[in-house]
Formats: sequence, structure tokens, C-alpha cells
Amino acid sequence: MSDLSEDFESLEDMRLTKRISVAHYPVNREKNRYIDVLPFDDTRVPLKSSTTSQTSNNDYINASFITATEDNRVATFISTQGPLVKTFEDFWEMVYQYQCPAIVMVTQFDSFKCDKYLPLRNGRGAYGKYDVQIVKTRTDNHQLWLRKVQVQNKESGKFHSVLHIEYPDWPDHGVPTNTDAVRQIWKRLHHIPTEHPIVVHCRYWKNWYLHHHSYNN
Repeated sequence: MSDLSEDFESLEDMRLTKRISVAHYPVNREKNRYIDVLPFDDTRVPLKSSTTSQTSNNDYINASFITATEDNRVATFISTQGPLVKTFEDFWEMVYQYQCPAIVMVTQFDSFKCDKYLPLRNGRGAYGKYDVQIVKTRTDNHQLWLRKVQVQNKESGKFHSVLHIEYPDWPDHGVPTNTDAVRQIWKRLHHIPTEHPIVVHCRYWKNWYLHHHSYNN
């Protein structure tokens, strides 16, 4: 546990040396759920094409690239905040643009933690230039919600399929005392090819990063 505490302190120290400027631009401030959880300039995830919403006229989204190594297998993750209503289209633009094969959600849907960026009520929704459909939903015995989601770019007509894993019982502060659900998540992710990044989000990204780092070390 002392190693985990040292990792956390090193993250805090890193914030003092790494540059954060793009997230502070006036046009981007309202895209951040929390003013103190912002991506570094050199590891942030840029959006290549502009979206159609009025608040999304540049390449910014509150998200960062993270590289993880396990058993000589290198995987790239995109760690991001729980999407805000005004960043829904940006979120799906990121998933589609980077062809993300999976989204791991370790929080609950509510306006404070994470707005409902999935069409949970009727299974289909429009988010700017993206149509999103929940094709299949099921639960397992580890408190996980598993969804097959199809994303269509309305401009090109092309589709992208993504696995959505929701673990709503992840605590707001700290990490789960029972690791069964987390182990199941990793088992599912282990079978996914690593050429495209996997999206991971909670309210903010620190707790998941620390748990992943300690679990794999």
C-alpha cells in the first residue's frame, strides 16, 4: 500500500512539472467536469475532425493517453472524465476516430458523476453527427453491465462496434475491496486486440489508474 501512496504522490509532483495549457483555454473550460482534473498537453487526446456542437469547435476533449505493459503485452488506454451533456458528441467522435474497441465505465450515471451518454431509455440516440444504438445488453454475476454498442457516422455512413462494460459499484473514493469484478473486466479486455486504445472513465481518472497500476504490479 505504501507503493500505491508513492505512486499517487508522484502523480501530484508530475502535475507541477507537466504543462497544462489547452485545457485552460476559455473555450475549453466548460468541457471539464472538474477544474483540477485536466490533461497534460503532451498526452492529451486530440480530435482530428471538428464536431457540430457549438462548444466543440476545436480538437479538445478532457482525455489522456496512458500506456500499460503486462506480460510483454503493451496496451494503450484513453483515460477520460465522465462525459458532460455538452461533450457527448466529442466523446463519440473520440471513440469513432480512434476506433476504440471497448469502453470501461467505473461509475454511475447521474448528473454529478457522469451524464447519460448512452441511449438507455429507448436504445437509440443521436449525438451530433453520430447515431448510437445499443444492440444487446446483459448482466453477469460480477455486478457488470455488458452492452454491444453500434456507432454510425452519419456523414460517411460507416459503422463502428464497441463493447461497453459498466461497473457501477466502483467507490467514489478509493478502490473496490473485492476484486472479482475488476478481474472479470481484465479477462474480457485481455482478449481484445491492442492496436486501438480502450476507453476507461469514472468521475475522474486517478482511482482507476492507481488500481490498474497496483493490480498489474
